[in-house]
Order: sequence, then structure tokens, then C-alpha cells
Amino acid sequence: MQQHQGTFVEELMIKFGYDNRLVNHINTWVAFAVSAQTKSLALDLPPRDLLVPQADQYRFPVNLLDNRSIFWLRHLQLSFASFELPPQFNGFPNLRTLDLLLLRVTRKDLQDLLSNCINLEWFSMVRCHLNDELTVVRPLSKLLYLRVGHCKITKIVLNAMKLKTFMFYGRLYPVDLGDVADLKHAVLDLYTPMTLEHALSVLPKVLPSVQDLTLRASFELKVCYLTLHSNM
Repeated sequence: MQQHQGTFVEELMIKFGYDNRLVNHINTWVAFAVSAQTKSLALDLPPRDLLVPQADQYRFPVNLLDNRSIFWLRHLQLSFASFELPPQFNGFPNLRTLDLLLLRVTRKDLQDLLSNCINLEWFSMVRCHLNDELTVVRPLSKLLYLRVGHCKITKIVLNAMKLKTFMFYGRLYPVDLGDVADLKHAVLDLYTPMTLEHALSVLPKVLPSVQDLTLRASFELKVCYLTLHSNM
């Protein structure tokens, strides 16, 4: 690591089975990414045993990111990690993409994070369980792509007026994206059963401007039985 001090690294990915004995080593790599003005940082640290519930997760050291490194960061991926914002967090002003998988984070921290990513264009969250609603008051005025997959969330409220692609997978719950007049593509892969009548009447109101809609769901069909009477 010392041999590379003073160099610039465009992209850094750290990927291996996580063990909490390796925390200091991972922190050293993150610190190196900070000093190297890395633009793309990815941490993919699944536990060695995926079947163990509540396995230890790496806590992303946001405190290692100073104002200068935060300015350089464009792409951030966090998989199988936890995240806690420090006090007076100023956000990632130039972050373009944010990819979250099995991230352990509170509702407040995630809301504050998104509210302070003013240039975010691409956001994905998969299996991030808030067990609460997610409401981002500040407009995500540059967000073009949003994917939400299999997250235990009760409600999502965003203001993403320039959104072009929306992908949703899992159980259906209220989602308010604001006035998405530019929405072109939407994929809804739902676990929640619904009637065909409900889909045809509600979805056009929820996504009125979408040009290309793919819907996968279990539909409840009403069967009408016809009784015939004959005069013999």
C-alpha cells in the first residue's frame, strides 16, 4: 500500500468473504481509496456463511471520507455492510450512482444520505430492510434510474421529476415518485396478488406517463358459472 501513496486510482473494488478480524485491513484499503482520490468505490463483503442470521457486517467508515475525497467520489457500491452517518454530514455532492445490497441502515440515515446526493442519477437498493417508510423531502432532480428490490419498507415517497426508468420487485406497498412526466420504462414484478381490473384501473393513475410497462403478478380471476335450465 505504501508503494502506491501519492498515486491516483480511478476505481477500487474490495470483494471477499467478510470476517470481523479483517476490519483494520479493509479500513486501510478505504483510507487508501480516500488518499488516491478514487472516483468509484465498491465494497462487496458477504459473510463467510450466508445461512447465519444477523451475521457480522462491515461498518463502512464514513468518518474516513474528508471533504476532498467526498468531492471526488462519483460511484459508490455497498454490499453486505452497515452504514451510519456522522453528525453534520454534508453529503456526496458529485455522486452519480449509488448501489446498495443488503445494507443495514436506519430510515433517518438513508433519508439524509439521499437528501444530500444532489447529483444522483442512478439509485438501486435491494434487500435493504428499513421496516419503516422512506421519505426524501428534497427533490432528486437528476435521478434517471430507480430500482427497489425485495425491501421490507412500508412506503416510499420521492420527488424524482426526471425519472426515466423505474424497476420494482417484491411485495406491493405505496410508492409516490412525484410528477414523473418523463418516465419511459417501468417494470413491476409483484408478489402481491391483484385482480386484473385493479391493475388496469390503478396502474395508469399511478404511472400515467409511462410508455413501456412490464407487469408480472398473480392475478385473481373471477369465474362466472352459467346455469342452464331446460324445459323437458
